[in-house]
Amino acid sequence: MLAQGRGEHSLEVQLPFLQRVLDNFQLVPIVVADQSWNNVKVLGEALARVLKGKNALIVASSDLSHYHSYSTAYRMDEPIQEYFEKFKYEDLIYACEDQVIEACGYGPIAAMLYACSLMGYNKSKVLKYATSGDIPGGDKSQVVGYMSGVVYR
Repeated sequence: MLAQGRGEHSLEVQLPFLQRVLDNFQLVPIVVADQSWNNVKVLGEALARVLKGKNALIVASSDLSHYHSYSTAYRMDEPIQEYFEKFKYEDLIYACEDQVIEACGYGPIAAMLYACSLMGYNKSKVLKYATSGDIPGGDKSQVVGYMSGVVYR
């Protein structure tokens, strides 16, 4: 499990899901405070080296855009989906650092993509994108974006 820095809550969100869908597993939570490309690159290389040839699941967890209007969130989060599907992990980092797009855990997403690419996983697919405004009766004036995706061979 890769997560972003201080006050991070993705483990408490993801753990019940993992416990429900996986029978017996070990978890190594990693919190990423420094999301710079240099740090992400080192982490991605370390993950690839340690996990290569093993039966492992890398989960990167992050919200996307925060508290924008519904239409703005969809527009802002579209590039993230493209970066994910095209393995543009460096572009993802720089776009977040330049505040063109938003993802609290952009470093973990990029590290996961980079590690997977080093291990020969070269396909990815966005499974679902939605915002908090997509729920029935959801407030569309200030939403948070969410995406799920998978990387595979």
